[in-house]
Amino acid sequence: MLIMKWRSSSLKRISVDKLVGGEIVAKEIATIHGLVIIPVGSKIKKEYIRKLKELHIDWIFIEEVKEQKIDNLVQGTVEAQVEKKILEECVGQIKNTIERYTCCASNELTGVVDVANHIIQEILEQPNVMYNVSTIREKNHSTYTHSVNVSTLAVLIALKLKLPQKKIQEIAIGSLLHDLGMSYLPFDYEKIDIDECDEKQLTEIKKHVLTGYTMVKDEEWLSNTAKEIVLSHHERDDGSGYPMHLTSDRISLETKIVAICDELDRAVYSDHRLKYKVHHVIDNIMSKAGILFDFKVVNAFVEVVAVYPIGTYVLLNTEEIGIVISQNYRMPTRPVVQVLGIKELDLSKKGRIVDLSQELTTYIRDTIEE
Repeated sequence: MLIMKWRSSSLKRISVDKLVGGEIVAKEIATIHGLVIIPVGSKIKKEYIRKLKELHIDWIFIEEVKEQKIDNLVQGTVEAQVEKKILEECVGQIKNTIERYTCCASNELTGVVDVANHIIQEILEQPNVMYNVSTIREKNHSTYTHSVNVSTLAVLIALKLKLPQKKIQEIAIGSLLHDLGMSYLPFDYEKIDIDECDEKQLTEIKKHVLTGYTMVKDEEWLSNTAKEIVLSHHERDDGSGYPMHLTSDRISLETKIVAICDELDRAVYSDHRLKYKVHHVIDNIMSKAGILFDFKVVNAFVEVVAVYPIGTYVLLNTEEIGIVISQNYRMPTRPVVQVLGIKELDLSKKGRIVDLSQELTTYIRDTIEE
């Protein structure tokens, strides 16, 4: 067992997978007996990264004062505040609710109603907020964070489509429960690579929709719409989905909304396969409009999702590198960017702020890794 000790207030939490070497350790990493593995102030080396991975340490803290200033700038935006608040207040609650239900078969599953209403209320208070694919993903909360992410985006799409309040609530509840069946897989879903699954494992994974539906079908407080979302969120308009190979005319609008939201979050944040860039995933979903996904839902989806989420590092056509700090609601492909360097990322050189909705000759060429 490993423990970490505090040292500095100017630190940044970073995934071990993102370490490149040269970072300064801000928290000691020690064994439970007090044996320090990597002391505070040490510079990360390649061999340290390998050792951390061998010890199954997923995150460490590094000193990064300059980058913290950028983080503060990003976190000050409305979108970031709403995203952070929803995740902080809802993930733990939905995790506790579902775990108590699956372990004890209690009637506490109704707790998802409070979570759903909270998500809806937070969004209604900021009606023009855009969905930013979250950068917050705790490994041991990934399934629950996924459910909250899907629910948040689904509510935004439902509002864009001007659905009735009752339908919006049903969508929020159904999307929070859509992966309930994952809790009953005969193996740890969080620890497998889906691309390396054998046919038997893939068959078991696909059963999660039927398992989840079986768990909720007799819950009288739960609407039929929410139950259908649990059962059918992997159905596709052309009949290629599962479990019943339904075609578009037999899939509800509410389920179609959740299907797209699930596709986005899984493609970007899956622990089991390559994480794709957000704008590439959006392009892929758009290319499948009218084939796998409903045209009307895709159009609403494109209007509410930030193509370049806040905190994304981008390369402009001017060869400048910057970070997205704010969104333009009416022009989602043209956010506001803080320039951080030319050709190379330099967090010590904060340059001009570029509103791409105003400077039309400047555009984002690509996103870059941090």
